[in-house]
Amino acid sequence: MGNVLSSIVFCQEQIKPLAIGDTLPELPFHQVINYPKEKLKLSDFKGKLLILDFWNTWCSACLASFPKLSSLQRIYKDQLMILPVVSGRTSRKKEFVDFYKMRAEMGVPIELPSIVEDTILMNLFPHKSLPHIVFIDNEGVIRLISGSVDLNSENINEILEGRNNSSSNKVMPSTIYDDYNEDKPLLLNGNGGMDDQFIQKSVLIKNLKVKTGGNIKILRDSSHTRITLLNMKLPYLFITPFLALYPDKFATLTGDYLHKEYVSETNNEVVKKAIQVANREIPKTREVKDFYSYELIIQGNRSEEEMLKAMITDLNRLFKINVHLQQRKISAIELSVSDTALLNKSKYKVGRSYSDVKKSLDSTKFIFVNSSIKNVAYTLNWHLNLPFIYSNQIDFINYDIHFDLSNGGSFKEVQSVLSKIGIRAKKVNKSFEVLVFSD
Repeated sequence: MGNVLSSIVFCQEQIKPLAIGDTLPELPFHQVINYPKEKLKLSDFKGKLLILDFWNTWCSACLASFPKLSSLQRIYKDQLMILPVVSGRTSRKKEFVDFYKMRAEMGVPIELPSIVEDTILMNLFPHKSLPHIVFIDNEGVIRLISGSVDLNSENINEILEGRNNSSSNKVMPSTIYDDYNEDKPLLLNGNGGMDDQFIQKSVLIKNLKVKTGGNIKILRDSSHTRITLLNMKLPYLFITPFLALYPDKFATLTGDYLHKEYVSETNNEVVKKAIQVANREIPKTREVKDFYSYELIIQGNRSEEEMLKAMITDLNRLFKINVHLQQRKISAIELSVSDTALLNKSKYKVGRSYSDVKKSLDSTKFIFVNSSIKNVAYTLNWHLNLPFIYSNQIDFINYDIHFDLSNGGSFKEVQSVLSKIGIRAKKVNKSFEVLVFSD
């Protein structure tokens, strides 16, 4: 084994992977977190069954398995050491120190230590998927190489009692879990199996206490694709994936327009009330909790389009509703240029546009610098409870525009004020594809 250790130290690229029945050499590791010492040696666990668990933060199955690992560690504390090893050649210690800290602050701490910035173990035990598990007995002999499905009491007991046959160079087949509690959700914390065994699952949570939210994220690991949207009002939980899936269908709708002009035809009380709150039809009180978080995980490498469509279908199922796109004639206020002589072309020829809204006790001042009429419609949508669109015939010249409106300005006031600065505001009925909430 001296030659093996020498090759590890001086020429890592020539390391030959170890197999079941081989003996693991003594190895020092200087980058370890959540451990009482600054460095770690595998001999620290001499006399115990050592289980290496290769993982990373992007692996949802790895993160889901940590409660199971901690539980096994507590059960076999004097006979076993479960040692997570970060799988990834670009991983840095600080990243994982921060990750451990974040998990602790969220109330889901990782209790086990972890080796980070490792290349030696990844060369000794190459793998293509995570989690990846290696069992090493109390004499340093490799007894089992497998996935997380084989990390269970049956295999641990078998090796501790010396019943495992190390002569085979094949990975042990997956073991069927016997420990299942029907009073608890399937696969949760290892109940009936490990969390990476599912084909598809989704989670809907109300009032999740995390600081992030607002954007759809699609993430992938070696076995699953995950789409997540956190802390959204219920209508936006549907609107957001539709906008991501069909951006071209809403090209002429600006700002908050789509959020106001979806069509609600549902009798579903939960959805109906959430829409009324979002539309300010009823006041929002502290008792009205209407923020939802959603996650969908599907086995395999899925496209963005497939995940978005699956999310919409699943949300319709969960809320017992039918949210869909439909061509409808709807009322809107269309903005266009009526008199270019009254509009001030921007004196700022380069640079980004700028807009500001300043509210006082009785009125609101709108300031636009280097902005198009489209940007005016966009901003008015956010600040007035009226549906604005912009004309398809508008030019895209940028203007410097200033005007004042009374708080909650009416259509007549908006029309009068804008006409004085060369902008026409007129009521129109036009066909658009809009979101319809129906039963």
